Order: sequence, then structure tokens, then C-alpha cells
Amino acid sequence: MLRSTYAAVGRVLEVTCLALRKHRFPLGFFMRSIAFLRALLPLTVLLLSLVVFHACGKNSQNQIVKDIVLQSSIRDEDIWVSLSASFMVGNLSFTAITMPIRNPKNPDVTYGEISFLPTLTPGFNEIKLSLNLSDVAKIQGGASPTIPNGTPIPIGGIGQVPVIEILIPGTNVKIYFALDQKTVLLGVAAAIKEFDVLSGYIGGANIFLGFNIQGVLGSAGLFTSRESGKSGIGLFVDLSSVINTEILNDLINNNRPASFADSSYKSYSSDVSPVQGELKFLQTATNSRQLYNLKRGMDSLNRKTRKMNLP
Repeated sequence: MLRSTYAAVGRVLEVTCLALRKHRFPLGFFMRSIAFLRALLPLTVLLLSLVVFHACGKNSQNQIVKDIVLQSSIRDEDIWVSLSASFMVGNLSFTAITMPIRNPKNPDVTYGEISFLPTLTPGFNEIKLSLNLSDVAKIQGGASPTIPNGTPIPIGGIGQVPVIEILIPGTNVKIYFALDQKTVLLGVAAAIKEFDVLSGYIGGANIFLGFNIQGVLGSAGLFTSRESGKSGIGLFVDLSSVINTEILNDLINNNRPASFADSSYKSYSSDVSPVQGELKFLQTATNSRQLYNLKRGMDSLNRKTRKMNLP
């Protein structure tokens, strides 16, 4: 799009040049006019791009999240949830890594695993998360969950619901889970080593966009910090599309599922109402200057590397 815009503005300049020469404008005035117009060209293209960006607000989520899949299942009488989300962050690709999610106080207890993976589509990456909700729900939650840059998670509607926050040792990757009768939240935030450079362009900031992909509600974006190792990406989703009231009651009461002929909750509870979630996936307020600086930062990052690594 930018290339075609530059071409169009360049054509306008060319036509203007011919008109000025035809009507014999003074050469000095002519050259100064062209120099001025050329100096305005990048700004003109930038403003046109920002207008398009804001005009497409509801569809701009598609620039970040490409696809997301949620599933719930039963394994050894425990309730599990799996998440797979593909998204785009410039032209950067993850260095593939899979890590276990362990109990911070007892490393012998494993709750699941998380993977950060590149894909065959240039610029798109995948986060895969598998989590034992029956075990995680037993952890004591907190009242002030934060993403790695120290700011609150970009979710409204939680109220007084405690949010379970698990930090994966040796990284700045956090897993989030919250539940009550009307709230089922799952999230992940991961600091990316290469994103440290972005703080020089936008300081400490959070830029998140809400999405609704095939009925799955959520929010995805990036966060930055002036402190090293605290800038990265985040993803939060409402699990109400795969968690119904019967499953939720089992989790809240720490009950084991009774019995299942199928490993999927769909056959177990097709006649049970889904959870009516109250989560609000906030779209971060941004301004033209911030978006411009973010673009400059991402362009600089793309020139330096094509890889993303966890700190």
C-alpha cells in the first residue's frame, strides 16, 4: 500500500512539474516548490496510512491475530484446555522453543507446557498452550496481575476475581488464569529480547487490540518498558466458548469430572448453558505520534534481525 501511495504522489509531482514549466514559472520558484513538496512526501504518505489505520479500527485486529483455536478435554479425570493462536509481528519469526509450566513452589508439579513457534507463512508465528485447569485452579490467585513491564493486564470486567499468575522460571513469560461463576480468563505474556529496542521509540507503552474470531473473544498486542527484558507480546482470551457452567462448577469446587464416554466436554454437556462472561477486552488508546514511532521502531528492528528470542 505504501509503495502505491508513493507512486501516486510522485505522479502528482511529475504533472505539477510539467504544468509549471509549460506556464514558464521562474526556475527558482519552481525548484523550491518541488523541493518543498518532496520534503512533504513521507509525511503525506504517513498521514494517509494513519487515516486508513484508524478508519479500519474494527478490522485492524486482523493485522495481529490470524487464527485462534480453543479446545477443552479430559485427561486422567482432569480438565484441560489447549490454545493455538497464530499472529503477525512485522516480519519477525520465533526461534522455536517449548517450555514446561511448573508450580513455582514445587518444580516437580507440572501444569502443562507452552510453545513459541515460527510458521511457514512469513511473518506469522504461533503460540501453543496446554494447561491442566483442575490443578491450576487450586493455586491462590492475586488481586493485581501485571504483564512483564509492570502494568496491569489489559482486561476489564474482572472485578474482585483473583487472577492466578504463573511465572516460568528463567524467563519473563507469565501464564494467567481466572475463574468465578461469570469469568473464565486465560492469558500469556512473554518478554521478547529483541523488543527492548522499541522502548527507545515509544517508551513504556501497551498497544492491545480486541478481537472476535469465530466466537472466541480476546485481546492481543505488544508492551514495552524502558527496562531491559520487559518488552514483548501478550494474548488474553475468554474461555467461555469452551467452558460451560458444569465444567466451571467442577473447577470452582475442585471436583473431579464424574464420568465421560468421550474425552470432549461437548458430548458431556451439550444441554448445559455456556458461561455468560463479563470480561471486557480493552482496546488501548493510541495517537498518531505513538503509532508513527512504533512503526519506526519496528522498521529498525526488522532491519537488524528476523528472529525473536525469549530473554
